[in-house]
Amino acid sequence: MAIATVSRQQGQSMVLFFIGTGAVFVLCTVYVGLNYVPINVPNVTSLSERLVLASRWLVLSLLPMIYGVVNIAFTRFSNIETAGINPSLVISEHLTGMKQRALQNTLEQTVIHVAAVLALSTYLEGDRLKLVPISVFLFLCGRVTFYIGYLGTRNPLYRAFGFATTSITNIAVIAYGLYYLFSSGVGQGFSS
Repeated sequence: MAIATVSRQQGQSMVLFFIGTGAVFVLCTVYVGLNYVPINVPNVTSLSERLVLASRWLVLSLLPMIYGVVNIAFTRFSNIETAGINPSLVISEHLTGMKQRALQNTLEQTVIHVAAVLALSTYLEGDRLKLVPISVFLFLCGRVTFYIGYLGTRNPLYRAFGFATTSITNIAVIAYGLYYLFSSGVGQGFSS
């Protein structure tokens, strides 16, 4: 598949549009998820229960990484005579390079996402625990659209919506966690 070329201005305009669209998507999803979607979260009060709840939801966040690994493995298997036998060959890099970069970005975003959601879950209580499945949903939407934009189109700039959705979600979760850290302190949730 040939990669489409665009001017610098066109590319930047496209990326800014997708970042804006991603931001609106994240904000609308959080608002609708908190206020209108019947997300049933158990009434958990202890710190360990909240971490268990978050961990169970976060298993879903590993799916994009598994897809990336399987995608590369399938490419190597399908090209066993070149990429499968010797991954250091130039042809192997040609066949798997973009897929490896997409997987690398997904790994980076997943590490940030998992750590941020686990940390935030230690502060959330009651209905606010809905933010855990909402953030996982947004993460999955972001990663799926990132993969489609990066690997499934002629213009890798289309990955910007997925990247923005994932990054904005992660930044928002980190910011909310930092808010709780500085307003409630490190000791919140521990028995005195």
